[in-house]
Amino acid sequence: MVLASFLALIGLACPKNEQILTEQPELTPDSFTKNKEVTGNMIHHFTLSEGWVPSNKTTLQKTIKELLEKTEIKNEDIFKQEKTRGLIAPHAGYRFSAQCAAYAYKTLEGKSYKRVFVLGPNHHVRGLKGVSVSKSTHYETPLGEVPVDTQACKELLQNKHFSHVAETEEGEHSVEIQIPFLQTLLNEFKLIPIVVGELSLKEMQQVAETIQAYVDDETLVVASSDFMHYGEGFGYSPFTDNLRENIYKTDLEAIQHITTLDISSFQQYLNKTENTICGRNPITLLMAILPDTTGMLLHYYTSGDLTNDFETSVSYAAITFTDYKLTDDEQETLLRLARKTIQTYLKNGEKPAIAPEKLTPALSRPKGVFVTLKKKDQLRGCIGCIPPTNQLYQAVIDYAINSAINDPRFRPLDLSEEPVVDIEISVLSSLKRIKGPDDIVIGKHGVYLIKGRNAAIFLPQVAPEQGWNRDTMLSELSLKAGLDENAWREKDTLFYVFTAQVFGEKE
Repeated sequence: MVLASFLALIGLACPKNEQILTEQPELTPDSFTKNKEVTGNMIHHFTLSEGWVPSNKTTLQKTIKELLEKTEIKNEDIFKQEKTRGLIAPHAGYRFSAQCAAYAYKTLEGKSYKRVFVLGPNHHVRGLKGVSVSKSTHYETPLGEVPVDTQACKELLQNKHFSHVAETEEGEHSVEIQIPFLQTLLNEFKLIPIVVGELSLKEMQQVAETIQAYVDDETLVVASSDFMHYGEGFGYSPFTDNLRENIYKTDLEAIQHITTLDISSFQQYLNKTENTICGRNPITLLMAILPDTTGMLLHYYTSGDLTNDFETSVSYAAITFTDYKLTDDEQETLLRLARKTIQTYLKNGEKPAIAPEKLTPALSRPKGVFVTLKKKDQLRGCIGCIPPTNQLYQAVIDYAINSAINDPRFRPLDLSEEPVVDIEISVLSSLKRIKGPDDIVIGKHGVYLIKGRNAAIFLPQVAPEQGWNRDTMLSELSLKAGLDENAWREKDTLFYVFTAQVFGEKE
């Protein structure tokens, strides 16, 4: 196979950190030269050739079905219990990458979603800033048409970081190639196709927060990306020996940062290695959209493994993201750590020595946490943080001490009380801004209320434990913030909600 045809099949990548290959066009939002308008709808026509994806409906259906049937996931039980919230799948021609993609999409079997974001990298438009949102009403593939969530797209376009650049959508294989798998595994869903251009980390977070308003339990986020593109044709040859070993090692380091959702470390890694991960921006955006998930690598290989030619090779990875949850063993580890911390600090004023390398990645990840102390079921101390201030295990150490001796509502705990105090830990999700009280679900949401310089927080378990309904809880929260009990009803009062994984020694 000559190099040119090989590059066409695996997906033309961008040299080094340059994702943009053509001149910036004039912005003509309504010029869809390859789309077709039918009965008032704007249909995005499938542009991938037979060399990429089977063009015959029956053949395509059979291909995907066979790929899924021979895909075996080692951690299958996890995905039977947990719903996939996001995934990363490759976008090269099916001959090379579809088996890898099948591992990610296999986790959707038996699940339903009302909305799917597909985040693709920008391969065509030089200098694209922000993100480009589709104005199509439907996306067409050999398997039929998928409706676009036009209302959500219109609303997104009101944000300064979102625009519609028609040329980004034309022939963007990274978006199109994901859709047949979605059509095969999901019944009815609406699509939101997005092409991600260049964004600063601050802008990336702002875009993520805008998208999060549309992400609920019935929403899936897909980031389309291949991994390392190695070889002279890609302008990337950082090593010249032990190619397979070095390609694997370099990619798996990136994947470690991705699965732990460590955006800062991922960006530092990219700056250091310049790894030609073409979907680095969609991946970063997914990480920012789904901060309260846990990533898992399901499959990885390279085109070199298939062709036995690592001089020109592209890597593929299937990664999924489920809700962040600590295992029973991890919960027990944190409870023992909190107990040991209080005992050690009350005895000699020191923190216990911990070997971080012996902790799981979940315990080493920055998370918001509260440590609650109760004596005979009565509150004896409760202090924590919402935005993460430290790695989870370290935060548990710090707030176990603060709850024991620094809660201003109580006198410091003394050593004689320690054995009769029960410990409860709440590991928090990220804050999510809501429109108002109607969006609060008692028993599910913790609430952070802000009015001017006054603020207060209740953990999700507080209202059910006190037998409060929503209005009573908000009145009590207003009073806790030093406000009038009806302050929560006022227009300038802001509300944020969060969820928590709560576990304690008494359980």
